[in-house]
Amino acid sequence: LYLFLILQHILIVVGSAGRFLQRLVLGQKVKQIEVPQRRLVHIVQGGTGADRVFQLGHLAPIARPKTVQLLLHLVPRCHPVHLPVLGDQCIVRLLPFRTIRVLPRAYLPQAGKAFVQSYKFGNKATRKQTQIGHDRVCEHSQRAWALFTNKTERLAVKASRSGSCQTGRCKFRNQRRKVVKKMLRPEVVEKLECPSVGLATSWAIGRRSVPCESLAECQSLFKRQYWPFPKAKIGKSSSKAAKLREQGNAAYKQSPDDPAKALELYNQSIAMAEEGSADLGLGYANRSAVYFNRKLYRECLQNIELARRHNYPTEMRSKLADREQRVREQLKETGGSCAAAKPNAPTRHCSIKACLEVGEDGEGIRTNRSLEDGAKVLVEKPFVLVLEAELAYQRCDFCGATNEHNLRPCTGCTGVMYCSEECQEQSYQRYHQFECEIVDDLQLLFRGPKPTRMFHVVLRLFWHAVLLFLEDPEAFLRRVETPAELEQYRDPFALEPTDYVLHLLAIYKDREPNPEDSKDMTGRCVTQFMAILMYAIAVKENVSLWSRLQAVEGSEKLPHLLFRLVQRVAAMDHKMEGVTCFYPFTRRLRRSSTPNAKQSVDEQLQSVVVLTGPVAEGQELTIPDEEKSGQRRNE
Repeated sequence: LYLFLILQHILIVVGSAGRFLQRLVLGQKVKQIEVPQRRLVHIVQGGTGADRVFQLGHLAPIARPKTVQLLLHLVPRCHPVHLPVLGDQCIVRLLPFRTIRVLPRAYLPQAGKAFVQSYKFGNKATRKQTQIGHDRVCEHSQRAWALFTNKTERLAVKASRSGSCQTGRCKFRNQRRKVVKKMLRPEVVEKLECPSVGLATSWAIGRRSVPCESLAECQSLFKRQYWPFPKAKIGKSSSKAAKLREQGNAAYKQSPDDPAKALELYNQSIAMAEEGSADLGLGYANRSAVYFNRKLYRECLQNIELARRHNYPTEMRSKLADREQRVREQLKETGGSCAAAKPNAPTRHCSIKACLEVGEDGEGIRTNRSLEDGAKVLVEKPFVLVLEAELAYQRCDFCGATNEHNLRPCTGCTGVMYCSEECQEQSYQRYHQFECEIVDDLQLLFRGPKPTRMFHVVLRLFWHAVLLFLEDPEAFLRRVETPAELEQYRDPFALEPTDYVLHLLAIYKDREPNPEDSKDMTGRCVTQFMAILMYAIAVKENVSLWSRLQAVEGSEKLPHLLFRLVQRVAAMDHKMEGVTCFYPFTRRLRRSSTPNAKQSVDEQLQSVVVLTGPVAEGQELTIPDEEKSGQRRNE
């Protein structure tokens, strides 16, 4: 008995030492990742050959553990795999010659069986066995990555926070899905910071990053219930206008020396006031009082006149008359004019040096004569811009001017304001006639990080295309679909502003995605979905526009046109604070690590290009590459 016990202890010691050496020599620590409760883990480790490929997928911890630790041994394939719950990390240690895929019960394959033993969190020894299957999904080499799974929700939420659309770089074999079987649940989409990009990312994940063969196929697979937000419009309200005006009064009393917040609240009250109501006149009157105290007399007179024209109460008009008289006295003392100013009347879109022309290769911009250092060669207003939601009551929605917060509302919606009648008229002619009905839907559609607003800029360019289409459908479609016709719009110097949307289609060529590049394939999936989603919300549910389009032959080709414009979303400038713009001429300038010019944006949102050195005749103008410059600064 004693000899037997001694021999048993010797075997235990030798076995423990052997296992320790085995783990020390053959063990390979792959990755440490935090695993929240009720999440699935997907981990892949590549080796130097087919025999050293390790696969562990869809690991489902049981009994809601916070974390798990997995250790695979050099044991037969059906040996139990232990999952003790330890610490705050999931530490995965994989040994060679072992390929296994661990699946939750819902994903059990028909062939092959093994066992998983899982411990509850804590010291309890309760175990639960679950049958799992072995499945070699794909062979990776020199690659290790980790995902939470359900992959759809985790990656879509991540993408919605960053505004990006990447879903990983793992290539799957024989996993093309013709139908998206799983999308984000509506309650999840509603909580996303960026619901449109998150939903598009879940679409790409559901299709394994395989785009549809055509946009028509994508359109047939799309379901309106994917987008959980019902069509809604925030109507004008006298009660809300009165409440906002009272908040503005309180804000002005609190900080009379810094009335920006009060003026913004007054603007919100004016935008919310019903047309023809006294609340509209009261809002203008309160704003005139602020301008009077700030000695902005012309703005004060303008708002006094607006208050009278918009039903300011008769019993209170003596206050306006008294304020107007004091303003005129002040202007007479200072020698100023009593005429109300007409601010920010639209001028020509772009001011360009006459010596500039398109380069020989049809790309870039060069000069046909020598220029000196410091010469201002280009001053360009944004052809299209989109404001951040928090600036809607601080800047003009058409030109972006602040105009001392002296803005006027749209009569049909509560989401935009303008600095002048001219801006309001041009905005309505170009795009607001389509957006006024759906302005609140668009705020939801393009909610999220600032890069998401690039899609809204694309939509406003699409409205330009719709106007050209409605004017002459046959001629417009011929120009858009015929490469030879489209080539005529490559030179921006020979174009009218109405042709800039055709110019954008001409200079950025359509291309097919690279099947070997998973990022490229994912981008195509996301682009297809975003185009269909935008068309469904902005066009099909836009009652006034949809009724006009249905009566026009060829309107079924408009979704593909929107898709082509969405592909060119990178041409938009979203790096400015508070606004996203499209500058047709500035975008033609090449980027370089050794530029000879610099570009800046002034307070009026004009893109200004100034030479940083002398430029010879025939030399191309280049501006700094912001991404490379940022990388050098980080280094």
